[in-house]
Amino acid sequence: MNCKVLLCMVALLCASAWGAEQKFVFLVTGDGIRWQEVFTGADEQLSLATNKPSSGIESADTFRKNYWDESPKVRREKVMPFFWNTLSKHGAIYGNRALGSKVGIQNPHKFSYPGYAEILNGQAVEAVTSNSAEWSPRETVLEFIRRELRLKETDVAVFGSWKIFNWISMSKDGAVFCNAGYERMPAGLLTPQAKLWDEVQFSMLSPWDTVRHDAPTLNLALEFVKKEKPRVLYLALGETDDWAHNRRYDRTVQTLAYFDQALEQLWDLIQNTRPYRNNSILIVTTDHGRGRTNKDWTDHGKNVPGAEELWLGVFGAGVAPQGEMKSGDYTLSNVAATMLEYLGLNARKFNPNAAPAIPLGREGR
Repeated sequence: MNCKVLLCMVALLCASAWGAEQKFVFLVTGDGIRWQEVFTGADEQLSLATNKPSSGIESADTFRKNYWDESPKVRREKVMPFFWNTLSKHGAIYGNRALGSKVGIQNPHKFSYPGYAEILNGQAVEAVTSNSAEWSPRETVLEFIRRELRLKETDVAVFGSWKIFNWISMSKDGAVFCNAGYERMPAGLLTPQAKLWDEVQFSMLSPWDTVRHDAPTLNLALEFVKKEKPRVLYLALGETDDWAHNRRYDRTVQTLAYFDQALEQLWDLIQNTRPYRNNSILIVTTDHGRGRTNKDWTDHGKNVPGAEELWLGVFGAGVAPQGEMKSGDYTLSNVAATMLEYLGLNARKFNPNAAPAIPLGREGR
């Protein structure tokens, strides 16, 4: 056999083996998104014009035209068409309590930092009891992945609308790449499109000092993925929570619809980018729920019933296409091990107390 041909064959075999070993994880959270809107769409009572004091909807007629239908399935597809018509066919969605599927939390606090800490640590983190700008008290799953796989900083990246993700995502500065809140990107990581969004974030200010609009967060993340091809990306969007706190149900649902658009753009990028296609998993969830009633839907916390009720979806290569589940009982603590097992890493080495991974194969519906 010709020596050059032999060398080419060896190179191709090595490349093939390398490609087969490469797995990628995309984690997306939408802050404070209730399971009720995910599974049944716009709330009937909050959609009524007579309930404006509870909903804060500026134009009930316009809102109902865009999002209302007598059928809960039609309503949810009006709010999240991509999630239900496309993404659901590529994985499993948990948390519809009306069908017997549950997603909850281990932490008792029912607000943001403790919820995100639970996601990134595989268990409730007792030391996290506030939303203060403090480093994670232990190494997060993001840091562990980078260390175990010997990756460079930009191979594990976080993009968040909320400033506090600069601390939530790591136990020390620079452990993973993070861009969160009103923060400029390093010049060397900017594409021409990202440069525009890097500027726009400071001219399209949100009503909140520590939370930028989700659009800059999403688009900076998408451009980063195109340029840097990270092994792990965590995209943390936030406006759904902030508009709810402001008692604007119309804006809350509209930003949930934007969250759906964000999932579509990210999914399309994954499916059309080498080496992501057929080698990636997408995990989608939230950090906490909200109250169940017209009065407390805006709120969450340890004294708000329903704020412990969440939802979660797992999609992508190697995930059985089961759609909406009628069984399963998981918490945010299951996410870290799911990420690690998909990447071929030992979850017990990361955290002996971490909750087990969510099964990616077919299970009882």
